[in-house]
Amino acid sequence: MPYPPTFHEERLPVEVCEVVIDNIRPRQLFDRQEWTLSSTALCACSLVCRAWRPRAQRSLFDVVTLRSARCLYRLAALLTNSPHIPTYIYEIRLYGRCIQSSNSVLALFPTVIGTRVPNLLSLALYTTESNVPSQGVTRGTAGIPAHEEIPLPYLPIHPRFSTLLNPLSKLTSLRIGIVKFRSFGDFARMLHKLHSLTDLMCDHVEWAILGLIPPCMVDPPQSSPFLPRLENLRSRYPG
Repeated sequence: MPYPPTFHEERLPVEVCEVVIDNIRPRQLFDRQEWTLSSTALCACSLVCRAWRPRAQRSLFDVVTLRSARCLYRLAALLTNSPHIPTYIYEIRLYGRCIQSSNSVLALFPTVIGTRVPNLLSLALYTTESNVPSQGVTRGTAGIPAHEEIPLPYLPIHPRFSTLLNPLSKLTSLRIGIVKFRSFGDFARMLHKLHSLTDLMCDHVEWAILGLIPPCMVDPPQSSPFLPRLENLRSRYPG
């Protein structure tokens, strides 16, 4: 008796699937709905099969948005439990009232995350002008609504906050918007520690007092000049 005919299942090459996964990305910087939809789709892709998981997770975690301190701690726990995830993160965005509030994500960020993301190259800091408390939403992790946060007139960072920024010295891009520092010196000292910056964008960056120009700008040491690699500077509505 002849053997029954065999059917060969045709599948798309994995490379084609990876191109599709790479295009599941939000186009708008801070469009929450678009980010939620793309995150949901990427999570689903990561569960399809083992061949899809690495590419989906890379796309899922290459850019992480944090909207509350609780999201920051959840991200730290995820990095501990999944040692392969930190190498996927290239950009982190701190967005919402969580920056300029009593529970500031920016003040906690260097010590909680710091050296745990070795490939981090870009950082964005944007507050919101809305008085409505932000909701904790993290791309790549399940966000938790933040506790009530008290808005502050300026960033609650210590004058020596810049000394904690050594782990972020590899940053090449920094975007800051709708943020107010206690003094211009705090802002300048923070920039001085990010000596690898090539791209700096400041949108509505203010300071409560001008104060004295810090030594790092007036007479920086030869071994540590001020922003020696800066190539692109964009600024709107400073001071």
